Amino acid sequence: MYKFIFSFLFFITLTSVCFGQWLHQNSGTTERFMTSCFLDQNLGWAAGNNGTVVKTTDGGDTWIAQSINTSDNIHSICFINSLLGWAAFYEFTPSRHGSVMHTTDGGETWTSQFSISGATLHSIYFSDQKNGWTVGSSGVMFKTTNGGQNWSDISPVSGFWLYSVFFINDQVGWISGGLPSQILKTTNGGSNWIAQSIPVSERIMSVFFLDLQNGWAVGAGGRIVKTTNGGNNWDFIPSPVVQELRNVRFSDNMNGWAVGLGGVILHSLDGGVSWSIQSSNTSENLFGVSFVNNVQGWVAGENGTILATNNGGIPVELVSFTASQSNDQIQLSWITATELNNQGFEIERKTTESWEKIGFVDGNGTTTEMQYYSFTDNSGLVNNVYKIYYRLKQIDFDGTYEYSNEVTIELSQPDSYLLNQNYPNPFNPSTIISWQLPESKFVTLKIYDVLGNEVASLINEEKPAGNFEVEFNATALSSGIYYYKLVAGDFVDVKKMILLK
Repeated sequence: MYKFIFSFLFFITLTSVCFGQWLHQNSGTTERFMTSCFLDQNLGWAAGNNGTVVKTTDGGDTWIAQSINTSDNIHSICFINSLLGWAAFYEFTPSRHGSVMHTTDGGETWTSQFSISGATLHSIYFSDQKNGWTVGSSGVMFKTTNGGQNWSDISPVSGFWLYSVFFINDQVGWISGGLPSQILKTTNGGSNWIAQSIPVSERIMSVFFLDLQNGWAVGAGGRIVKTTNGGNNWDFIPSPVVQELRNVRFSDNMNGWAVGLGGVILHSLDGGVSWSIQSSNTSENLFGVSFVNNVQGWVAGENGTILATNNGGIPVELVSFTASQSNDQIQLSWITATELNNQGFEIERKTTESWEKIGFVDGNGTTTEMQYYSFTDNSGLVNNVYKIYYRLKQIDFDGTYEYSNEVTIELSQPDSYLLNQNYPNPFNPSTIISWQLPESKFVTLKIYDVLGNEVASLINEEKPAGNFEVEFNATALSSGIYYYKLVAGDFVDVKKMILLK
């Protein structure tokens, strides 16, 4: 237990500390990225204007440019494994045209499979290594059943531009576009399409399904719609933004993200029923989003922008972290603004060279509401230590962790002699006796019975200035009243204590 003899309060505050967030990665280019695709936490690609393709095998710590031998713009890429991938191209000048290229070695080399004049291609998707679809301007749509060796025209509409295609298997899929807004569904691989009724009129830029029933679509004006019955009915979802949303992805039935113009990143924790704005730390337009689980994701956009998060973009954000001391306690308090998968906080303290764990406080899992925490340090103070450091070790449920910055308590040295009342009192069988010295003195601390007989000698040595405490164990003594006497130079004080057995 702390035995500081001060009647005033020390108070140190740390504010606005984030344990995690969206962080910029170095893509090595300033070209516009229109699309991204990740297969796992390490392997991914981003692609965009002027035939730019970059690849990472370490989660985006390093990105390697790939040679694709074209200056056409890439609007969409799709990889089904580490080797097989496809890219859809568009070019507006000198005449509008689109094309598809294919790689069999993870993007090291690319070969042309298909091209079309008079239309651009905006999205490509493969459900397996054989079945794929690509859509584009003027409502064009093409399908392959042999990995892209041959493509057939299955255009379902005329005049409406199509921006997104997604299939849950080789038979059931959806396409979206506009104006006005369009979402169409097929249950036979694209041979026939049925227009679905949606409660918005703005163009739909991206459609995504997690399974046969649960799907989401986003578009111009920040529009968001959601279905839980395969698209038979779509619900309008209020959006916190008006910027055009360009892509949407969900990692499970609850966690989803949408990205858009002006650096917008939206996040849902309840299956798309509500959405909150995440801090992207950029105003660049964002076009592609990929998540491989609930916490690891990437976003790609203008000027070579690639952002990454390892906690779903929701930081465990410290609004404040304070340490205060009054009398015999050190009180730690902290507030979080948001949390994601937060198991809790280990509290660590340092008075010498190394950190020690002194406690643990449970977190609140995932929340966007402000949370309040506190911890009282009663683990004991090393004599004559006047500076104490504290930090928090925030731990996720998967075991990953990050440290907060440190806060420091500086304790003033005593300016007077003082002998404190023992604690506890009455006691059985041990108690703590503490005192303070404003200067170095030879000190004796002895215990006497009611008759004045010395029964124990606890201290008999030179002590420097500081705060001290010692434990007195009275196991061998009988119940009754005892006295303890401190002598330090000319200072002498005696206090009574009671042993109750």
